[in-house]
Amino acid sequence: MNSLRKLFDNQIYIIKLSWEFKKSFFILTLMQAVVNGVVPPISVVLYRSLVESVTQSDWNRSLSFIGIIAAFSLLASLVNAILKRNTEIDKELFKNTLVFNLLAKTADMDNHLQQLPEVTTLKERANNAIQRGSATRSFNSFFSIVSALITIISSSFILSSVSAYVLIFIAIIIFLKIITVSRDRYSQYGAFVEMASVNKEMGYYAQMLTDPAYANEMKMYTISSWVLAKYNSILKRINFVIKRLLDSIFRNEMIRGTLSALEEVVIYIFLVWQVIFESMSIANFTMFLSALKTLSSRTTSMLNALITIGESSVYIDSYRSFISLENTIAVKNYGISISELSSSTPLLRLADVSFSYPGHKKLVLNNVCLDIEQGRFYVIVGENGAGKTTLIRLLCRLYDPQEGMILYSGTDIKEIKYDEYRALFGVVFQDYQYYDLSVAENIAMSEYDGSEEIRSKIRGSLEKVGLLEKVDTLPKGLETRLGRTFEDDGVLLSGGEAQKLALAKALYKDSPILILDEPSSALDAFAEEDLIRTSIKAASGKTVLYISHRLSIARYADEVIFIADGQIVDKAPHSVLLQTNERYSQMYKAQAAHYMDMEDKKDESILSVF
Repeated sequence: MNSLRKLFDNQIYIIKLSWEFKKSFFILTLMQAVVNGVVPPISVVLYRSLVESVTQSDWNRSLSFIGIIAAFSLLASLVNAILKRNTEIDKELFKNTLVFNLLAKTADMDNHLQQLPEVTTLKERANNAIQRGSATRSFNSFFSIVSALITIISSSFILSSVSAYVLIFIAIIIFLKIITVSRDRYSQYGAFVEMASVNKEMGYYAQMLTDPAYANEMKMYTISSWVLAKYNSILKRINFVIKRLLDSIFRNEMIRGTLSALEEVVIYIFLVWQVIFESMSIANFTMFLSALKTLSSRTTSMLNALITIGESSVYIDSYRSFISLENTIAVKNYGISISELSSSTPLLRLADVSFSYPGHKKLVLNNVCLDIEQGRFYVIVGENGAGKTTLIRLLCRLYDPQEGMILYSGTDIKEIKYDEYRALFGVVFQDYQYYDLSVAENIAMSEYDGSEEIRSKIRGSLEKVGLLEKVDTLPKGLETRLGRTFEDDGVLLSGGEAQKLALAKALYKDSPILILDEPSSALDAFAEEDLIRTSIKAASGKTVLYISHRLSIARYADEVIFIADGQIVDKAPHSVLLQTNERYSQMYKAQAAHYMDMEDKKDESILSVF
């Protein structure tokens, strides 16, 4: 019963979506279903009249009915063609709208939700619901049922004078067919659930085999055959599930075929008996035979539509479940506006914050307490895996801590409107990548409208990071595309240029807090020094958090935040830490040998910026 209720709810959900998408789409599809539903019974009545005219040798009346039948058939075909043309276009647009909704939901979803295995599996199912056309097929099947019901009711009215025993027999056959349809539906659901996680794993291995990012290791370590073996193993599991499903469907189809044959035999015997022994006219014989055949065929069509709805319902249910997942961080229309907050010191405070990533018990940050003052330049250092990037993700509220709280101007950031809070931060993430878009779009993104005001702001950001001269030499200036996915003359930036572009994007946002997460990790020592100088100069007046496992930047900081094993072990100026923290001093000296020349060339003028 619950399964049938869910099937019904999922069908109503799709109908509502179609109505919200375009009311005319729903109405025209309904009109098409009505036309297709009334044409068969009307045709049955018209053919009866034609046969009656022929058996009475009435030539003129026979010609009249031939004309009526031809005109009716032409009109029905014309109306159906017009309706189909409009609905077919809308069906494709409806599918694209569902794809858009899925993409929008994914983009807006909290990070911690996206990382849960059950959510990734649900997303795989939801994507299948759209890509397999399950939603549109379910929509079509619903109106196929509407059309079939109109035909069945009309045919039953025509057959109302036929023996009740025959109609009861047909009803029993229909009931037995519905049972086989139900069994098919349960088999398909079981196969779908079983294959969802398998498909996700197979997709990952397929990506390993085809993604250029894996190509070098695949060749150097000759692991492609190993991955192919894993892929093949999954294929065998899928083949087993599919074979089991097809065997079940085959058995049920054989049962339905046998029932249909029995139904047809009984109908023929009954009507022949009526003609031979009960004096039924040939015209009525023709009408009743056509009506019974129409009733049988439309019943079969309805059952097929029910099978499709049952199969599609599983996918639609996954789509609904994914779309209905609720964020706990990016909650719209909730919270206090930044403008309502009173100024408070410190600007940011972490109070006994502990955090672990979804699915992991180990704490990445453990009981962290930290104050961030406005307008100061902080460098966060520590070994790889110490928790530096995690600390930044929590400050940006990409995640929420399991324990403790983060305060902005004395207010828990969970109580502040999330979009306004995130607007406080301009961030250059460690894994930054530029997009295959124009230089201007890479920096201003959705704000870019080609206006001189926006272009001037973009040029200002590029000038601050020392990239404007480079951009001015490009073939199309700000309109030059960065990448060659779409245009052969696209430009590829060097590592240092890409990092400066990322910094320009963060500066364009003009946020009061600037975060630089390992911005020089992919650069050599000279490029790193250049980026450090550029960053410090460009970020003047802002609160800066510069994350690095390299300690060369630390000497420029107002304060160094030293993280180890998920805890803040010290916080002080670089020169003080060298004297008071042995572990920090050892790390710095270990790295200093690689940067001795850079230390000798240190530009003291940089220090005057802060």
